[in-house]
Amino acid sequence: MRKKSEPAPLSAPIFVLVGPFADPKTLSKWAHEEFRKSAMVAFIGVDAGFEPLVASGLPATLLIGDLDGIADPEMASMTPTIQLPTGKERSDLSFALNFCVKQKAEHLYAYGFQGGRSDHEFAVHLDLAVASERIARVVSLGERGVTVYVSAKYTGSKTPLSLAQDDLVRLRDSFAPRIRLTKKSDRKNKKAAVHPTDWISLFPVSGPAKGVRAQGLRFPVRDGVLSSSSQGLSNEFRAKKMKLELRQGKIAVFFPARC
Repeated sequence: MRKKSEPAPLSAPIFVLVGPFADPKTLSKWAHEEFRKSAMVAFIGVDAGFEPLVASGLPATLLIGDLDGIADPEMASMTPTIQLPTGKERSDLSFALNFCVKQKAEHLYAYGFQGGRSDHEFAVHLDLAVASERIARVVSLGERGVTVYVSAKYTGSKTPLSLAQDDLVRLRDSFAPRIRLTKKSDRKNKKAAVHPTDWISLFPVSGPAKGVRAQGLRFPVRDGVLSSSSQGLSNEFRAKKMKLELRQGKIAVFFPARC
C-alpha cells in the first residue's frame, strides 16, 4: 500500500472526518445538502471509516490510519494515505485531527465515531475537545445526536458562539431522524412522542470551564463555573438561539437524539 508521510497541502477550510460507524447513504445525502458541490471540503477516511466514505460516492481526499480496519487494501491503495503504526499511544482519530490542525482547518465535522466501545467513544470526546483549541468549529455527528466542542480561544466575550435551535434540529435529524416509541404510554400518545423536549447539555472537558455565560436557555449561566459533574445536564432552549461565552476551558455542547 502506498504510504505518504507528507501529503500535499490541502487548500480546504472545511474537513469531514469519516469514522467506522458512518452510514454511506446518510453521509452522501447530508454532504450534498450541506456543501452543494463545494470544492472547498476535504473528506478524510479515518481507518475503517474509509470504506463507508468510498461507498458514499464522495471523493476520498485522504486515508489516515494504521489500516487494521481496511478490508480491501487494493481499493485503499488508490488513495493518498498516511499510514500509522499499529502500536501507538493515541487513536487514529487523534492523528487525523492533528493533520487537520496542521492544514489550518477552520471547520471540522466528525461523522461515524459515535458508538462501539464506551472507552473509545469517551476518548473521541476528549480528542475533539482538544482540537477545538486549534480549530474554530468542531462538531461530532451521528445517530446519538450532535455535539459541538468549543474553547475559550474562539468563544470569548468578543466572539460568542451562537447556536440556533432550528439549525441544531436540522443537523441532528439528518443523522438521527427516527424516534423510538418504546413505552406503552408513548405509543398511546404519539403526538407527545413525536414532539419531545429538545434537550441541550453543557459539560466542561479536561477541567472546569470558567467565566461561562449561556443565554437563551431555561437555566441560563451568568459568568459562572461549570464543574466536571452533572451540573450542565438536561437544559432546554427558551429562545431561538443560544449564545455561549467562556473565559477559560473547553465545553462540549450536547444536542442528543430524540429517543
